[in-house]
Amino acid sequence: MKIRWYVAGLLCGWLSLVSSSYAVTIIAPYETIKYDQALSFWWEQTAAKSPVFTIRLAGASAWLLGKPYLLFPNGEGPQGQIDQAPLYRSDAFDCTTYVVTAIALAQSQNIAVFKQHYQNLMYKHGQVDFFHRNHFASIDFNENNEASGAFINVTSSLGANNHQISIQTLTSDINKPAWYQRTGLQRVRLLTPPSQRQLKQIQQWLKSYQNLSQDMKVSVDYIPTSVLIKRSGEVNLAMLKQIPNGSLIEIVYRDPKDIADFGTNLQIAHMGFVFDTSHGQVFREASSLYDKVIDIPLSVELRNLQQDPTVLGIHVEKITS
Repeated sequence: MKIRWYVAGLLCGWLSLVSSSYAVTIIAPYETIKYDQALSFWWEQTAAKSPVFTIRLAGASAWLLGKPYLLFPNGEGPQGQIDQAPLYRSDAFDCTTYVVTAIALAQSQNIAVFKQHYQNLMYKHGQVDFFHRNHFASIDFNENNEASGAFINVTSSLGANNHQISIQTLTSDINKPAWYQRTGLQRVRLLTPPSQRQLKQIQQWLKSYQNLSQDMKVSVDYIPTSVLIKRSGEVNLAMLKQIPNGSLIEIVYRDPKDIADFGTNLQIAHMGFVFDTSHGQVFREASSLYDKVIDIPLSVELRNLQQDPTVLGIHVEKITS
């Protein structure tokens, strides 16, 4: 089961124009107010009124179950310079936008507060533009949200609670300049066909982003799949029970093909929540495999991951209120 879902690929089925060296995707018009109206129904739900953050997060994430999967559904909105896809939406998600939408809903009391939380989670310092978007899970999404206090990396502490567990670290280069050169060119999405002047400006922006970025060596800690699934094939339930309810689980992997495909290593391929339910622990995710937001038993998800030779293990972030 291959799971390269986080930073790869193009949206399919959308009109593309090739001009100069840029593939410009012209997207269909949309009405943000319709997303606002749909999301506002969340605050009418019983779980939304709970004083306990984990209950609100479980409720918000469950409220979105069944929504369709769509790779790269969001951009910076109509005012975006590079990507004018909706800033947020209510009708379709990929793994990251699902996670961010659910957390922002759980943190908010109304749509205005939701928007601010969404921006703070998705963008460094909440600054909405393509350059400050958290494109990479390890170096952007995790680090920026840990710095703001929204996330706490609890991966190593889970290992500290059990001396039989050896926490591993993946260290590799995240080459953002190469990614901007290779992949950033394919991420231009506009509501109307651009003029030659606009195309030139877009080219200059992307070139400046490439120059401002750095090739950095990044480390991410993880619990190996060999710890999560014993040699007998039995799931290590004692280990899984240590994961805090409502935590964010990220799939750490290493695939030599990534540099050729995307210009850089990616490190984290997928993410979703873990929740304790009456049926046991579930992994709640926007899944490209099932083409929707689903619950899958955590034990089943881990066994599936074990079959992928590129998967190394899981990284765990606790979400604060």
